[in-house]
Amino acid sequence: MPFFERYYGGGASSVRGFNFNSLGATYLNNKARGGELSMLMSASIVSPVTFMEDSKNMRVSAFVDAGGVSEKVAFSTNDFRASVGLGFIWLTPVGPLGVYAAQPLIKKAGDKTSTFEFTIGTNF
Repeated sequence: MPFFERYYGGGASSVRGFNFNSLGATYLNNKARGGELSMLMSASIVSPVTFMEDSKNMRVSAFVDAGGVSEKVAFSTNDFRASVGLGFIWLTPVGPLGVYAAQPLIKKAGDKTSTFEFTIGTNF
């Protein structure tokens, strides 16, 4: 399967707390190989900021992200990763800006992790 048809995971749009596109199998040069199957799950609680004056465009969040990328269609528990974290979202006229701090809960040796993530815009 060509690389542009494969699935990739990790980063702010999938499993926060892991580097962008770092989940799943890798080539010998440590670049992500991607996979034929991606499973992603996310749960968030988002609340307005009530402890600051004039904060109608600000939100705080708590989240749990989980998922993984499997090289073959059969998903294995070895492919599964999970993280928890907190976020701050500022609703601007050009779209939301987000800052997230994440801590991996389930990781494997060799996983590339990142504590902080920044986003511009929304996920679909």
